[in-house]
Amino acid sequence: MLILLFLILTVGIVAAGHFYYSNQKKNFRAGVERQLTAITDLKVEELLQWRKERLWDASICYKNVNLSLRVKRYLETPHNPDARSKLMTWLHKVGAANQYEHVLLLDKRGVLSMSDPVSTEQVPSHLVRDVFEVISSKKVTFLDFHRDSPDRPVLLAILVPILDEENNDLPLGAIVFIINPETYLYPLIQSWPVDSRTAETLLVRRERDDVLFLNELKFRKNSALNLRFPLNQSHDLPAAMAVRGIEGVVEGRDYRGVPVVACVRAIPDSPWFIVSKMDRVEVYAPLKEQLWVIIILVGSLFAGTGTGMSLIWRHRQSRYYREKFESAEALRASEARYHSTIDSMMEGCQIIDYDWRCIYVNDESLRQSRRTKEELLGHKITDVYPANMEIADIIKRCMDERCPGFIESEIAYPDGDKAWFYLSLRPVPEGLFILSMDITAQKQAQEREKHLNAIMRAIRKVNQLITKEKDHTRLIQGACYNLVATRGFSSAWILLMDSSGKTVHLADSGLGENIRQLKELLEQSQLPQCVRKALNQVEVMITNDTFIDCPDCPLSSFYKENGDFCVKIEYGGKIYGTLAASVPKTFSMDKEEQMLFKEVGDDIAFGLYNIEQEEKQRQMVKDLSYSEARYRTLFEGAAEGILIIEMENRTFQYANPAICKMLGYTQDELKKMGVMDIHTESDSGRVISEFEVLERQNGGLATNIPCLRKDGTIIYADFNTTLTSIDGIPCHVGFITDVTERKKSDDALQESEERFRILFECAPDAYYVHDSEGKIIDGNMAVEKLIGYTKEEYIGKSYMELGLLSQEELLKASEYISKNTHDLPAGPDELVINRKDGKQVLVEIMTYPLAIRGNGMVLGIARDIMEKKSLEQQLRQSQKLEAIGILSGGIAHDFNNLLTTIIGNTELTLVDIPKDDPVRQGIEEIMAAGERAASLTRQLLAFSRKQVLQPTVMYLNETALDMEKMLCRMIGEDIELKTILAPDLGQIEADAGQIEQVIMNLVVNARDAMPYGGKITIETENVNIDDGYAHTHVAVIPGPYVMLSISDTGVGMPDEIKAHIFEPFFTTKVKGKGTGLGLSTVYGIIKQSNGNIWVYSEPGKGTTFKIYLPRIEKPSSDTELKAERTDILTGTETIMVVEDDEMVRNFIVKVLEHYGYKVLTAANGEEAIQISGDYHEPIHLTLTDVIMPGISSQVMELSLKSLRPEMRVLYMSGYTDNTIVHHGVLDSGKAFIGKPFSPESLGRKVRETLED
Repeated sequence: MLILLFLILTVGIVAAGHFYYSNQKKNFRAGVERQLTAITDLKVEELLQWRKERLWDASICYKNVNLSLRVKRYLETPHNPDARSKLMTWLHKVGAANQYEHVLLLDKRGVLSMSDPVSTEQVPSHLVRDVFEVISSKKVTFLDFHRDSPDRPVLLAILVPILDEENNDLPLGAIVFIINPETYLYPLIQSWPVDSRTAETLLVRRERDDVLFLNELKFRKNSALNLRFPLNQSHDLPAAMAVRGIEGVVEGRDYRGVPVVACVRAIPDSPWFIVSKMDRVEVYAPLKEQLWVIIILVGSLFAGTGTGMSLIWRHRQSRYYREKFESAEALRASEARYHSTIDSMMEGCQIIDYDWRCIYVNDESLRQSRRTKEELLGHKITDVYPANMEIADIIKRCMDERCPGFIESEIAYPDGDKAWFYLSLRPVPEGLFILSMDITAQKQAQEREKHLNAIMRAIRKVNQLITKEKDHTRLIQGACYNLVATRGFSSAWILLMDSSGKTVHLADSGLGENIRQLKELLEQSQLPQCVRKALNQVEVMITNDTFIDCPDCPLSSFYKENGDFCVKIEYGGKIYGTLAASVPKTFSMDKEEQMLFKEVGDDIAFGLYNIEQEEKQRQMVKDLSYSEARYRTLFEGAAEGILIIEMENRTFQYANPAICKMLGYTQDELKKMGVMDIHTESDSGRVISEFEVLERQNGGLATNIPCLRKDGTIIYADFNTTLTSIDGIPCHVGFITDVTERKKSDDALQESEERFRILFECAPDAYYVHDSEGKIIDGNMAVEKLIGYTKEEYIGKSYMELGLLSQEELLKASEYISKNTHDLPAGPDELVINRKDGKQVLVEIMTYPLAIRGNGMVLGIARDIMEKKSLEQQLRQSQKLEAIGILSGGIAHDFNNLLTTIIGNTELTLVDIPKDDPVRQGIEEIMAAGERAASLTRQLLAFSRKQVLQPTVMYLNETALDMEKMLCRMIGEDIELKTILAPDLGQIEADAGQIEQVIMNLVVNARDAMPYGGKITIETENVNIDDGYAHTHVAVIPGPYVMLSISDTGVGMPDEIKAHIFEPFFTTKVKGKGTGLGLSTVYGIIKQSNGNIWVYSEPGKGTTFKIYLPRIEKPSSDTELKAERTDILTGTETIMVVEDDEMVRNFIVKVLEHYGYKVLTAANGEEAIQISGDYHEPIHLTLTDVIMPGISSQVMELSLKSLRPEMRVLYMSGYTDNTIVHHGVLDSGKAFIGKPFSPESLGRKVRETLED
């Protein structure tokens, strides 16, 4: 029985423990869910309020007339400092008040016009596109979390289109509020009301098939917009559950893979979802502690069962009460955590029961209500705020219908102060939860903006009234009415006074019967205090409290809670009176309000000034009309022509008889005409210009004005005009004198003087006149160019004073003057003149005696012959190089014939001599010497331009780049090679191999000029050589060229060396270091390629070679596929050899017969034609020298082809003429082999020609 009782007791204990634990777990879980739900709902409310505030900022700007006017004014006049300052101040205030990162103004093209703070960064392209969309849609847009670039911070933005309401909402641009979430939003999201090790709030959104994290996370850095998870792989991720539409408390694994308990919610009216989570370990830690207590307790019970059932029963009772106590303590701890969360909120929180009595308030709610906790707890909310029926109505509705509600309401405090609050009401089990936020600042900003807009409307209406109204009484009355009617001010009054300060008129609006008291004060010659102060200062006089500051004012009681503005109405130094208006105290100290009020006063002053001026003008016109009759007689009887011309449209109003006779029109005809009708179309521009000048000068004299008579003839007249006003119309009165005859004589004299002046000034030679002492009297433009002094500097000075001539040259000049004083001309002769800049110029001078007004003078003519001397030197150098070239070419021709025999026979001999034969070495040396001689002859041919070129269309840049690595290796490491290649370089037509030889030779020379290192620069450029350059350089043809420049920083060259550098065998290198043919070869290649080469060098300053090759526009030459090189040199065909040199001929015959060919020989063309005619078998190939005695090779080819059209011809030569090579270019279709050649190369060329 005891065992059974024990078992029953054991089962009961375990069951009770399990029941207790389950109940505790359920209650604990409910507490956690309430806490997470409360925090999440709180975050949702805060985020909703934050978005609402941001959109509220945008709504203040959207369709804001005042703002759009400021933006329009600034965009139209961006350099206007006032417009810029006002708009910048507005942007700064908005940005600073709401902690925006930047406030940007972009125009309708997306261009940044203004930024606060000032920024020089470029506007991101995506933002420009967004601005275009906003301008197109004309709607406010919220730009979600984004980065401008991967390395930029996370930002949000609000885009507000700025529309011109006066022009049918025409877009002006957009204002962009840039939000940095690090400033407020991230701290708001990340804050947790109670201490927690793992608690965290996440903000996410769906992006395609991923969940994207929007804020920085507690356990992972740099996660905003970087961390994302695929939705199809994240089923237990709370963030993924949120974007899939799940709401409430869930369990799963977070982004770390750690089990968590979370509450998820969607943020209404946004793409955002919020997740409030805690690690399961932390959530259930208190519960686990209780579980261990239960386990220990149950164990103790099992251990103590033997002590007796009574003891067990007592222990059981003790445990039951302890458990009840612990459960209550856990519940109190949960409630304490919940209340701690609510108490620490930045918003006011209240809970009222179903009787509307306040049962809970947090600290912020006490601060907002300005009451103690004792004054609120237990009291009905209608007793606390008895006068606010709006709050009572919404509380009743939310309480009765158990539904949430929202309201904005103004609440009055016991001390009379007021504040605006946003209230969010939500049913809770206890009754109703009320969340309150103070929005007084936002409401005040709205009211201020509304008030400023009303003032702006008033200003516009006042300005419109000023433009239309011509009576000062109606003007000031209308101004007062508009200031009040637009609700900018509650009342307004204007006091006008005369120069003595006496009141002459009073106008008002909104004062009603109170105006009578003010009039009584003014009738006593007393002025209100605000008026007296305003008259003594420039700025607006501000009275914030009229009861305190103006107790004696008759309007002080009327103003009540309003302040008073009063400003002086003054324009041009004259005081017209004052403008006063009542304004709410909340706006009275606003600087912008004061500025706008001052602007109204200034506009009214300007309107009064205009009315005053128009009254004076009308009186003046009236006075003038009385004197019109007196002057009409003078007008009609004047001998001079008189015209009265209306200034605005330049039409004739009156014309006297004299002008009618002068122009040939009647008076009625002239009254229907205007200024342009009496002048030709070609003279109209000058006439209008003259009249505009006279208008600016209030009249004056215009001389020699051409006038068109009725009969078509032209007369000239002087117009003496004055400006006046007739019937209020501005007019010219012109007095016209006919000066046609005087003009004719003046023109004839001027034409003669101008003709000779042009001849003198524009002469290419320097013409000058000096007296017998050598002092210069006059000179033309060429004199300034020649000596470097301006005319002002040299007139009145002698050659000696100017330092133009050396002592030796002065002696020559004195001889010229001596001849001229005896009426004898002198020269031509050469003189050296010292210019002002120190340079010397060689001139050719001739002088002639002449007399001017009886005074003996000398006319000198000087011509700069420096260019002429330079061209003569260039021509001599060119002719010298040409003569050397002809000689070199002839020598090379004879040498090539000799070398052909030497090299060819040597090579044939080497074929038959064994390699170990001692004779072979000597023959090989002969062979090497022959090849070196052949190389020299090739360079001589290049210099003499007698080598055969195969030009192609090519790009110099490609050649330079291809050679760059090879040139770097060649010049060594202590020399830097730099290339500056024009990217758009044109094409040239040249032999690519020869151009490479040119670059190679020049770079080698540059290297040798820099033994201690330096820099070589290769540069290309497109240039256009004009006539002026060609005129100063021999053999240069104007046109487009490609320039190749090779410069070094070496030792340079003096002029005496530069004069010889292109001559063959001239070298400055030590013996054995050069042949002296490098630059000669370069010269010949460039000249044969129709180019030019020039050298610029000074000792110690390096050397530059500039090469100019004609630029062409042709398709690039296609690279021809060369036939495969044949190794077959033998054949059985018949070949006729035509060569006048017997040794060469015998050598060729020996080679061809060696290769198996049948050979016929001829010494000249006539003999070849005869052999061809007598020979009846086929001749497959004729191998002929290009240059032979008798008939030319080309004539011989034509004769042979007429007999044997199938026969091939192979030309050979060591020198070219124009037979088949024109300007160095081989004729198309001609086969050619250059001398000297080896037996193998001859055999291969013959085989190629036969097989071609």
